[in-house]
Amino acid sequence: MSIHRPIVIPKDLWLLIFLALNKYSPVEDYARIHLIFFLYDLLGFEFDYGPMGPYSREVENALIALQQRGFIKVIKQGTKRIYRLTDSGAREAYKVIYKIKNSYILLNNVLIVKGENVLRDLKKFKLSYGEKPLLYLLSKCLDRMKGGKPVNLKQNTTPLMNIFLTELSLELERLLKNKKL
Repeated sequence: MSIHRPIVIPKDLWLLIFLALNKYSPVEDYARIHLIFFLYDLLGFEFDYGPMGPYSREVENALIALQQRGFIKVIKQGTKRIYRLTDSGAREAYKVIYKIKNSYILLNNVLIVKGENVLRDLKKFKLSYGEKPLLYLLSKCLDRMKGGKPVNLKQNTTPLMNIFLTELSLELERLLKNKKL
């Protein structure tokens, strides 16, 4: 029995894979991508506390790199941005997915997981959160941030920051309940 080294996937390719899942369905909203990748913290993207929630320069740079390589296209519709794979991006994503599906993947430099499990999880995240309102996703992120430091955040929270996050989170919950989302 031979033991294979786990595969390390460059961070930008996780975004490519994500866009390929669920029959290559596009993702609407730049903020949505950040919020989803904050919630699925196993891929190693680092986040800062942005003015309106978690923000990742690594996600930003990965999206720019994929766009420059011709793998993704950004369609602007008013204030909305829709992210979709190009034909070459779809081919590249297929190759990467095929490579990792039956392999073990090193996640966040600490966890070894079967590739098919990561793909399944990402597919669920895309399905679950792809259509949810951004305020709902932000509420989920704030819930994760209050009371401690998620592994993908650079900074620790302070007691006063936790109060701030709790107040915002409760207000968002109240708004969301009134909207019946």
